[in-house]
Parts: sequence; C-alpha cells; structure tokens
Amino acid sequence: MVASHIGIAAPCRTAEEPLITPVDEQLLERGVKVFGIPGAKKAADRLGDSFVEVVEMAEKEPEKQRIFCECEVVSLAEINHAAQNGDSFTLGDIRRKTRMGMGTCQGTFCSYRTLGALREYKQFNGNHKLYLTKFLQKRWKGMRPVLWGQQLREAQLSTGIYSSLFAMERMK
Repeated sequence: MVASHIGIAAPCRTAEEPLITPVDEQLLERGVKVFGIPGAKKAADRLGDSFVEVVEMAEKEPEKQRIFCECEVVSLAEINHAAQNGDSFTLGDIRRKTRMGMGTCQGTFCSYRTLGALREYKQFNGNHKLYLTKFLQKRWKGMRPVLWGQQLREAQLSTGIYSSLFAMERMK
C-alpha cells in the first residue's frame, strides 16, 4: 500500500532475501570459542560484517573476551569496537551499537564497568559521573511512572547501588 503511494510497483522481496548476509559458519565457530554460544550468536546478529573484526580482537587480546553486560552478553571487544570508530561520544551511543544496558537491569551493573573500560578513549575522558547520570536518566525516564512490584524492587536496588557506590543520591 505505501509502495504504491510513492510510485513503486516492484513486489516486496524481504521474505525471500535476507537483509544482512549470514555470518560464515567457520567464523561463528571461532566466535563460540571466544565468547561462548549465546555471546557469539548475539554478537554475530548485532555486528554483521564487523563480527570478524571483534572476534580477531578478542583472539589477539584474551582480556577483551570478558563479558561486560551479562543481560545482553556484550563483550569488552564489542564495546571497544564501538568506541574506536570515533562516532561514539556517550554511553547511549555505545548502547545503541552494542545493546549494552538494554537488558533486564537497564544498565545497573554494566554501565559503570563500561565507562571504566572506555577511559582510554579521549572522548570519554570527561566527567564520568555526568556521563553515568545522563545514561541512567535516559534508561529510566519512561519507566519511573509505571514501576510496580518486581520492577519497583529492581529500581530500588539500582538506586541503592548508585547512591551508595557513587554518591549519586540526586541524579538530575
């Protein structure tokens, strides 16, 4: 219907043609050795053609195999890959490229670890408390009015963690 309004008469092919090229099986096996089965599959889906670069980085530097976001199974190699392109300036930029902070905890446990890992990049050398505050406010702003039950308990845990560990009692 929309296609006809904008003058396109060709039939839709998205059901037959993949939008992205599937990752090669051998590369996926290398990724499984580095990140485990769930981590490799999720990273391959997120990264597409860039998956090979992240696997190679993690193979060369085993410390980058470490998982920083347990909810979305995001490795340090993925975080570094997203930061080194030069077009990531906030934790939100890293989140959009990797899904870090988009899982169940909404960044409660991974955001400060990620920010610490990004200290080697000049664009993340500013006020870390400000970076973290902005990131957390954006993650929670739409949820605050509807918190109830288990979600409310999780939000209280997050608030407790950031208030006690980082003295962020008043995140504005």
